[in-house]
Amino acid sequence: IDVDHVRKLVNEKTKAIVCVHYAGLPCDMNELHAIAKEFGIPVIEDAAHALGATYNGIPIGAVSDFTMFSFQAIKHITTGDGGLLTFKDKSLLEKYILECLGFSNLAVHIFGSVEGTLVQGTNQSLAEFQNVLGAKYCKESKGKIKRLIWIPPDLLFEEETQRINIEKLKRNSEELQGAELVQTPIEEFKSIIHRVILNQSANPKAGSEVTEGLITYVMYEPKHKIHAEKVMSLLSKSGININQLDEYIEKQSMISKHRENMATCDGIVIVTDNPESQWTQSKMNDVLKSLGFGRKKLFKAKAMVTINKNENFQFSNDYFVVNGINGNYEDVMKPLIEKLMN
Repeated sequence: IDVDHVRKLVNEKTKAIVCVHYAGLPCDMNELHAIAKEFGIPVIEDAAHALGATYNGIPIGAVSDFTMFSFQAIKHITTGDGGLLTFKDKSLLEKYILECLGFSNLAVHIFGSVEGTLVQGTNQSLAEFQNVLGAKYCKESKGKIKRLIWIPPDLLFEEETQRINIEKLKRNSEELQGAELVQTPIEEFKSIIHRVILNQSANPKAGSEVTEGLITYVMYEPKHKIHAEKVMSLLSKSGININQLDEYIEKQSMISKHRENMATCDGIVIVTDNPESQWTQSKMNDVLKSLGFGRKKLFKAKAMVTINKNENFQFSNDYFVVNGINGNYEDVMKPLIEKLMN
C-alpha cells in the first residue's frame, strides 16, 4: 500500500484505514499508524494472506486496533469458510461482544479440555470472558437472550486449571445467569440448539406484534422508497399485510427486526434497481439463511421487483420476477399478487 497516497486520501470524514497484507507481506504499519493517530481513527488490517507473519517482531494480529484473518478454503488454515477478528484493546472486544449479544436471541458457550490463552489484563480464558459477559448481559436485559453452556460429557482435561475452572463454573450462580448447562453428546447438543431456535420462532417475544392474515416482508434501499411504497400500497389493497424496516431505528434494533421479519413472514419481496448489487445479493443470502433466524416453514412466495428492466441478468428460478415496473405498477404487479394470495 502506498502510504503517501493514503495520506492524500484521508480527511476529517474518514472513519478508518483498512490495509491489506498482500501475499503475506505486511504493510508499512508505523506510517499507517502515524496517519491514523493524526486523524484519531482506527487501523483495520486485512490479514487473510498473513497468518503467521510478523511486523518488527510483533505477530500480525497484535499490531493494530483490529485484524481480520480468513479461514476460507484456500487460506493457510481452513474451516471451509469463516474467519477470525482480533482486538488489541480488551475494552473494544467487550464492547463488540455486548453489541453482538444485543441483536442475538441465543448465545452458545463451549468449554473444552484446555483453558487456552487468557484475555489480556484478566485471568480469564476467552470462553470464560464471553460467558461472564453473557451472564452480565442476560441479567441486565432481564432474560432477553437464551444461553446454553456446553461441556462434553466425556471431557478429558489436558490442564488441571481447566478442570478447576469448570468445577467452579458449575457452582457459580452469577456466571450461570440465564443459562442452561448441557452435558450431552455433540449431536444431541445440536438438536437442543435446533429446538431452542424453533421454540423462539413459535413463541414471539412479549410485546411483539402478532398480525393475522398473510404477511409479506418488503425489502428496499432508502433511495428506492418511492417505488417500494407504490408496491406496498398495491399489496395492501389486496389484503396483504406488510412488514418493512424503519430506516431511522438504531442498528441493533434494525438487525433484530430484520431477522424477526425473515422468521415470521409468508412471502418476501425485494425491490431493487440492480439484481447484481451487493445489497441485493446480501438480502438473497439472508433468505437462504432464514432457518438460522428461527424460520420453520417454507416461503409462500419469493419475488424480485426491479425498477428498470434488466435484459442480461439471469434471475434465480426460486424467485417470481417482476422485471421492470416503469410506472405500470398495477399491470405488472397483478401476477405477483395472485401468486402471494394462492
